[in-house]
Amino acid sequence: MTILGTDYFSGDPKVDDLYRSIKDPLQGMVSEWTPEIVGETTAGTPTYTSQYGVCLSYGQVIDVWFSVEWSAHAGSAGNLNLSLPCSVYPLPSVFPFKGSLQISLFDLTAGYTYALISPVPDTEFARVVECSPDKTKTATNVAICPAGSLKGHVRFLRKYDG
Repeated sequence: MTILGTDYFSGDPKVDDLYRSIKDPLQGMVSEWTPEIVGETTAGTPTYTSQYGVCLSYGQVIDVWFSVEWSAHAGSAGNLNLSLPCSVYPLPSVFPFKGSLQISLFDLTAGYTYALISPVPDTEFARVVECSPDKTKTATNVAICPAGSLKGHVRFLRKYDG
């Protein structure tokens, strides 16, 4: 993660966490990161046409904006996931964090009309799920696809490791 601005970070997680805890929480910290597309079962090797992410941190609250496009994705398997710049706070059996998502170059299952991005607790990734206004249909994971585009935003609580 590249820090923008004049923030000081030592590289020692304990020192950095102490710095974050005493820093003015209203000031926030803006950083860039490079989002990646990974399969949940097998990560695979994508061919990216563009990747960009911005992270805004207010203490434990994290907002991320991302744009990632890929033209090929070889050797991957499982659900479509997006890497995040930090770990998601572990919450028991619930995914309370949902984000807005724009998708292109791949289709949703019939009867599903929109997709969301959902950070997975105690991991460093968010899962893409397809949703429907039909109450008889439940949100379903989207399988990794050979090409596509994800643009969006999600807010979640950060897990401080260490």
